[in-house]
Amino acid sequence: MAGGPLSAYAASPTYIGTSGLWSDPSKWSTGSTPAAIDTVQLVQSGSNFTTVNFDASVSGSNFSSLVTDYTGNGGSVAFNQASRSLSVTTEWVGKDGVGEINLTGGTHSVSGAGTNALYVGYNAGSVGTVNLGGATLNVADSVYIGYSGVGTFNQTAGTHALGGYLVLGGEASGTSIAGTGTYNFSGGLLTSNTVYVGLSGTGTFNHTGGYTLYGGISIGYFAGSSGVYSQSDGSVFTLGSESYGDRGTGSYTQSGGTHTNSGIYIGDGPTGDGFLGLQGGTLTVEGAEIVGNAGIGAMNQGGGLHTADILIAGLQAGSSGNIAINGGTLSITGNEYIGYWGLGTFTQNGGLHLVNNYLSLGRNLNSTGSYVLNDGELVCPRQSIAFNSTGDNVFTQTGGVNVASIFLAVGEQLASRGTYNLQGGSLQVGTIYAGFLGNGQFNQSGGTVTAQDLYVGTYGLSNGTVNLSAGLLNLTGSEEIGSSGFGVFNQSGGVHTVSGTISISSSPGGVGVYNQSGGSLSAGAMVNQRQFNMSGGSATLGALSGTGTTSMASVGTNTSTLSVASFTQNAILIGKDSTLTVRVATPRVTNLVNRLSITSNGLLDLGNHFLLLDNTLTPATVTRGYLKNAYNANALGIGNWLGRGGITSSDAIASHNITNDFHVSVGYIDG
Repeated sequence: MAGGPLSAYAASPTYIGTSGLWSDPSKWSTGSTPAAIDTVQLVQSGSNFTTVNFDASVSGSNFSSLVTDYTGNGGSVAFNQASRSLSVTTEWVGKDGVGEINLTGGTHSVSGAGTNALYVGYNAGSVGTVNLGGATLNVADSVYIGYSGVGTFNQTAGTHALGGYLVLGGEASGTSIAGTGTYNFSGGLLTSNTVYVGLSGTGTFNHTGGYTLYGGISIGYFAGSSGVYSQSDGSVFTLGSESYGDRGTGSYTQSGGTHTNSGIYIGDGPTGDGFLGLQGGTLTVEGAEIVGNAGIGAMNQGGGLHTADILIAGLQAGSSGNIAINGGTLSITGNEYIGYWGLGTFTQNGGLHLVNNYLSLGRNLNSTGSYVLNDGELVCPRQSIAFNSTGDNVFTQTGGVNVASIFLAVGEQLASRGTYNLQGGSLQVGTIYAGFLGNGQFNQSGGTVTAQDLYVGTYGLSNGTVNLSAGLLNLTGSEEIGSSGFGVFNQSGGVHTVSGTISISSSPGGVGVYNQSGGSLSAGAMVNQRQFNMSGGSATLGALSGTGTTSMASVGTNTSTLSVASFTQNAILIGKDSTLTVRVATPRVTNLVNRLSITSNGLLDLGNHFLLLDNTLTPATVTRGYLKNAYNANALGIGNWLGRGGITSSDAIASHNITNDFHVSVGYIDG
């Protein structure tokens, strides 16, 4: 019969038989096994449980595509490969229904690029499963686990190598129906460019063993997505950085194994919400770790070893970063910033926190940083509470140990505002600055401070305050209050010891005040150029010198006792229930004061020393009255020096207690 040429037509080979071998021609709709570039369909819709075994007799293995799918009810389709090589351009495992492939040996390759990828759980409602247990799976481009459906990838052994991305949950446009993807990795080798755990949908990566090499990790990429990466063993090595909560919600939890990367961003984008939890194992960040980059980030450590080059909580304006440590070791080789431009908080309930160089709370204007140390140990040589922030930057220590071997600056830069509250534990410091250039307050209501030097109101317009109500504040060096700025030291309790000198307003521009209403104070010397006020407590000083005023007047039931080796002041005011004593010593010294005022039952005990007064400010009649008040005389003018409200001498009192003919008295010379 005459006619034109016949059109060539090649139908897609579809597996139609029951469980059997791939190489059996009778199992295929075309009557022959699939050939190269064929579109292969392992698709069934009946109620059979069908298994297709890729056997040693297969003649062709370079196919255009491979679909493993079951769209019926009550059955399944599974593809098994234990040997040989199979290569396809694109592959779907569970495209519209349910599909499963089991790779236990040989080589399985997906060679396409772009959209020609490996899809596991492709369309909405589909379910796909890949079990890799010893074979080599090579994917030239990307793998999508749960594209718009539900996908699961189980790897117990073998090698899974990707040239593109591994995506768990969702697809790249972020506009299609988002799927759910799970990767269970317990052994073997996995290599990929960026791994997306929750690209636009929901992703889960369970890492319990084996070795992975990634270009990067993104958990919770698009807004509305969510992802969880859980590592309990094995090794994760990421060449690039990792993002937890890019624009969605993402968390990485590690309880074992090793994990290395070049950077971590937790709460990366403005809508991102990220979390890092470390309970065990080793986490090494060879770069910066940002907790709250532009969004909300949290990092909790309960164990393990955690190292990073730089740690920042609350990087950008509007971000929030929260860090909590309960155990393990967190080691920062460079600097740490809590509140860089945003809000940063750090809570330490245990463990060891090491910062090699510098720790800053409230780095920039409008940022806010806070640190709570309840237990454990913080070791950082340079600590700044409010570097350049006018916010409420607070370090609260209720326990544990804080070691700042070089300095602790509270209110470092101009107009900054910081507070350190010590309620318990131990603080070990080189130098404490309360108000370096800004506004700084140091409050101690418990615990122990061991420092070399203390500066309160250090430079320029700085404003510093120290409030000591309990605990021990011990300085092995010196103390300056209002050295060039404004400084106030309020002591209502506790023990304050200074081996060297306390200087009040040491520079002409400095304004300093020491107010003591309780507790005990001891210092090698005090140079008071402004004001030393006592309304309670006890103080023991070496030489009290300077051109300032020392005022003693107890309040309520308080008593004030001040013991000095000598004094030189512009004015000394001694009031109710207050005693100033010059300790007996050899040789005798001459004490100098322009104006002396003793009221109520105040007492000046000169010991065995001299006192030189300006009689234009303290007339001789006043001085004589002070002597009369201190000398308890009977009708015959005989008595002792046990009176108050004036000037006495412990040397004279002692001599009157001895039965002999030599008694010491106190007298005055006018002019």
